Amino acid sequence: MRRTTLSLMAAILALVGWAQQQGDQREVVIKVNGMFCPFCTAGIEKRLNMLPETADVRTDLAAGEAIVTLQPGAEFVDGHFADAIKRAGFSHSGIELREARPRVDRAEPGAVGTVSAGVVTHGKKAGSRYVTTIGGVGGGAGQFDQPMGIAFAPEGWFVVTDAGNARVQQFRPDGRPWRQWSVSGDGRSELRKPVGVAVDSDGGIWVTDYEADTIHHYGSTGEPRGIFGRSGNDKGEFDAPSGVAVTGDGLLAVADFYNHRVQLVKPDGEFVRSLGGQDYSNGLNYPTRVTAAPDGRLWVADAYNHRVVVFDPLSGDLVRHFGKKGHGPGEFDVSSGIALLPGERVAVVDFMNHRVQIWTEQGDFLGDFGEHGNGPGQFERPTDIALSPDGRLYVVDWGNHRLNVFTEENTNGKETER
Repeated sequence: MRRTTLSLMAAILALVGWAQQQGDQREVVIKVNGMFCPFCTAGIEKRLNMLPETADVRTDLAAGEAIVTLQPGAEFVDGHFADAIKRAGFSHSGIELREARPRVDRAEPGAVGTVSAGVVTHGKKAGSRYVTTIGGVGGGAGQFDQPMGIAFAPEGWFVVTDAGNARVQQFRPDGRPWRQWSVSGDGRSELRKPVGVAVDSDGGIWVTDYEADTIHHYGSTGEPRGIFGRSGNDKGEFDAPSGVAVTGDGLLAVADFYNHRVQLVKPDGEFVRSLGGQDYSNGLNYPTRVTAAPDGRLWVADAYNHRVVVFDPLSGDLVRHFGKKGHGPGEFDVSSGIALLPGERVAVVDFMNHRVQIWTEQGDFLGDFGEHGNGPGQFERPTDIALSPDGRLYVVDWGNHRLNVFTEENTNGKETER
């Protein structure tokens, strides 16, 4: 009887302690100015997670808020949070301490908020026809929570970085889900925020982890092969790697977002050279993607310079650039993804204008397709694009949690021959 009474008392005390702990939970709400893209939110979450008083971070794009759950007993110093937001490249309009509120684990459709770029004027309509949609919001096979990047293998299968679900998904050439992986646990091999992805000629899959500052290497069936990278701004270090490409000579070109550069490294992570830096004339301003051309040149989505930049990787020289900020034909509002097309053309994702633009490789604007919305062929802040081996364009429709697939047509309404 005494043992039963003691057990009951212990259970009651544990329950009281749990209730007190729940009641003591506090969170900090930060109104962030200009927070509208996934690269923004991931960078802000990363900086806030570095604070010792942080237990958890989430962002609410619809409300423009970053919400930090404090560690039990942690002191609230608003200056710490203001500094973290500043280091992420943003300002704020208010910081508030409040009691913690229940968390919504996954965004429903449209919960990331809708953002209009204002009045977007289009040029000549590019000859692209909407074919189908893959995905939809969720955590099941073939569903997405804020997908970020896409890459194809020569055989036609493709992989997508499913950032909100902290995993990589692999799809068959016909678009059916095939495999998925995200190494669980708290170790170095865990995927936290997969963003950039590339597939090499042997079917090896390379994934950038935006939050952990690491590059993960997988085999064609998802088996782990290696990992490298560390946080910092020195040679071979990363601060939010956002894109990756495999060059013809087997190097990795990594878009190093907060370091405003592209780094060339060997497959084991050994530093080779760096391109860019935060200087407009020959530099980069928050690059998001990099694509390697057959001639060896590197095409970079220079996101917050609102342009495309082409580098000679050997000399480091800027060969050419095109685009400027705006909402008209040939103008970008955050250039976020690049795909090289047949006929010496290039497709560029125009993030805040909710469209894809087609250019010649020499920098002549040809046309665009897409518009703001959640209907077939419409976009809510697209982040990446890839050309399939059979000539279709797959656009990562981040805000709608899906892929939109298009095929190019000639003036007779037939698919362009390749």
